[in-house]
Amino acid sequence: MKTLIVEDNTAQREHVERLLRERLPQAMPLASVGDGTQALARSRAERPELLVLDIQLPGLNGIEVARSQIEGLTTIVDDHDVRKAADDLDQKLLAVEQNLVDLRLTGPPGHTWESRLARKLSYLASQLSSADFKPTDQQLEVQKLLEERLASCQSQFDALRARDLLALNELLRQRNRPPITTTGAQ
Repeated sequence: MKTLIVEDNTAQREHVERLLRERLPQAMPLASVGDGTQALARSRAERPELLVLDIQLPGLNGIEVARSQIEGLTTIVDDHDVRKAADDLDQKLLAVEQNLVDLRLTGPPGHTWESRLARKLSYLASQLSSADFKPTDQQLEVQKLLEERLASCQSQFDALRARDLLALNELLRQRNRPPITTTGAQ
């Protein structure tokens, strides 16, 4: 089973590779990349059967990669049921992605952050860990709230993947089409 692992954290990526070798040996050969842009290019070129996809990635995030796969599918499949299931899933993924974009705690009404929430958290974490002074209560509260919201988006994405993507893939298998290949890296 041709497998592509998409994880920007090297230790996490190596952990997933070890787990797959131990528990799913048919998932070989393994290839891995560290960002969403590389993931999309490799998955389009190599059509892996299994894509282990993290949601928080540099370049394109995991949701953008999944949505790109769905968009590609709808351009080559002329089956009404498949197109409807793909469009429905795409809209649900878009809603989760919009939550990532709209996560904000300050700023004028209508102001949104870019969809790279992980960068914001990473920046905040680096500021908190490298500062000469103890973090303020406000900084700690902002970090906690952002982490909770990001975890909520991850849960929504996981639920869509487990329910709606599974149903779409089953429909694709019934029509002898390749599945949308994504699963989550934990």
